[in-house]
Amino acid sequence: MPESSRPNTDEVFVTSRHDSEGESTFHISENALVYVAAGEFDILIDGKGVAHFKKGECIFVRKDHKMTLISHANENVDYNLAVFLFFPRHILFVDYRIHSGMVGGRWVRDQKADIVKLTDGVYKVSWTEPTGTHVSLNFMPRENKLHGVIFFPKWVQEHPEITVCYQNEHIPLMEESREKYENYPKYVVPEFGEIFFAKNEGANNEKVISQAPYDGMVDDIVSGRLDFTK
Repeated sequence: MPESSRPNTDEVFVTSRHDSEGESTFHISENALVYVAAGEFDILIDGKGVAHFKKGECIFVRKDHKMTLISHANENVDYNLAVFLFFPRHILFVDYRIHSGMVGGRWVRDQKADIVKLTDGVYKVSWTEPTGTHVSLNFMPRENKLHGVIFFPKWVQEHPEITVCYQNEHIPLMEESREKYENYPKYVVPEFGEIFFAKNEGANNEKVISQAPYDGMVDDIVSGRLDFTK
């Protein structure tokens, strides 16, 4: 019989062990890195085949998907073992709303990003969007300052209204526009900014990014009229 366990909120790892051939399905509630520690598996995401994985190989699975492990009997090993490393999505992804400027009203969730500490008190967050836009932001929270550079493709500069939407529901349109219109020369926007408000609303609080930007939203957040704890 397959054995499996799911961690509580304080744990990091979960394992699934199969003594011989067998199948187990999990709901992945957080981003997970799945490492095959012994034996071999077929791994399906939402019922669709991904690949065959052997000992030493791994796969990244994003949150809110069903993953099925199908283990195979192997006379060379006593059991098949997969190790799951779960971690909050904010480690690899950022969410953001844009409240003003050329693409004011734009709203994005689960944008994969590179997040690093450059030195004490200085952090860099960088990403590339489906539009072809590149973003690099340096945060200095101790000084309440930031500096960012955005590299807009030519098509975004000329047709910004296409990108002003909840991007997650319009990825095909972003990709289609990127291919349809010109990308060069890039429109480069370097800017300094002031961090004038910061509040810890708790890890993985989806309410913070659950609605689109609207006129006056920033004032509502700063004044407390818009409360993400309820």
